[in-house]
Amino acid sequence: MTSPVWAFQQALYSRLAAAFAPVEVFDHAPQNTAAPFVDIGDIDTRQDDLLAAASARRTAVTMVITAWGDPASKGQKTLHEMADTITAALHERQRDMPLAAGSLVSIRVTGSRVVTEADGIARSVLVMVSAYIQH
Repeated sequence: MTSPVWAFQQALYSRLAAAFAPVEVFDHAPQNTAAPFVDIGDIDTRQDDLLAAASARRTAVTMVITAWGDPASKGQKTLHEMADTITAALHERQRDMPLAAGSLVSIRVTGSRVVTEADGIARSVLVMVSAYIQH
């Protein structure tokens, strides 16, 4: 049996890979990967069955997607564009993301944050996403 959360991650990966091509998308970027790239971060889940039908389960998912900008690109413009691309690919696009197990009830981009690493050079944008899966 396929995990509904894994099915969600696969659909999410497909949407991001299509939106960012040729920029690579990872669910765990290899160490020393050259930017730009997108990394699907840790996924938190909790059961939220109160609004589900009596015979179904509902899982709330929260996650952070990190987009790493090209270090040669000074400023934040590229990072904001990457966040906008993530938002366009995912925000309220549940109808465009069929799952192999369960169904995506909703998906929302809830915010973003630009971060400069301690080296003062590497920059990324963290994009927060929340979703509900019924299964």
